[in-house]
Amino acid sequence: MTNKSLRNSSAVKLLRILESVAEQEGGLGVTELANRLDINKSTIYRFVATLEEEGYLKKNQSTQQYQFGLGMFELASKVVNQKNWISDIRPYLVDLKDRIQETVHLGVEDSGEVVYIDKVDCDRSVRMYSKVGRRSPLYCTGIGKAILAHMPEEQRERILPQIDFHPYTDQTITNIDDLQIELKKIRAQGYSFDLEEHESGVKCTAAPIFNFKGSVVGAISIAGPASRIDKLSLFDLAVEIKETAQLISRRLGSL
Repeated sequence: MTNKSLRNSSAVKLLRILESVAEQEGGLGVTELANRLDINKSTIYRFVATLEEEGYLKKNQSTQQYQFGLGMFELASKVVNQKNWISDIRPYLVDLKDRIQETVHLGVEDSGEVVYIDKVDCDRSVRMYSKVGRRSPLYCTGIGKAILAHMPEEQRERILPQIDFHPYTDQTITNIDDLQIELKKIRAQGYSFDLEEHESGVKCTAAPIFNFKGSVVGAISIAGPASRIDKLSLFDLAVEIKETAQLISRRLGSL
């Protein structure tokens, strides 16, 4: 018997509207949403009117653009509360930032991508441009490779063939064979590098964090300008990130 998708087209459109509003600082109007999503304006209007009535969107009367309403923030806060382990480990991230004076990130895997769920900025004038909630590829970021290397083999083998190897820079890994070699090395050493693979001028080192089941639940990274992080300091930072990741893993019950 053929399996039929249970995806509901109206629900998908609703989600795409919310995603678009989230991506656009200052919000979006009905016409902009219709053009961006290739959905007719009357349909967009019915969706945003419903979301506004339920409190998930609010309309700026002066610009006629829709932004997130209180309902969306209340929903987000419930998600954060469910992931209270994030607040539990934040002191470790702050302590690491204070010691190394570079930006520290916490990220998880979601649908084959990295999602950054926490960030502690360094105090230096030149710092990393990044946002909590931002999505990035698994195959060319420090956090992504650290997670990918330590996830169950079955899950990894399911994700790898789906990767679209886009060359973000001259240093980006662009095929599965090279990535597999890199992941094997990461598993052996316990940390990963991003040597300007995702963004030119940015270097990063990351290490996985594990829960009480020994399953990888995310990774933390140290990132900074390539002009400030040479080869020697990068290895020093790798030692720091690995030690902090181990402390966090123990905090989460990992042996």
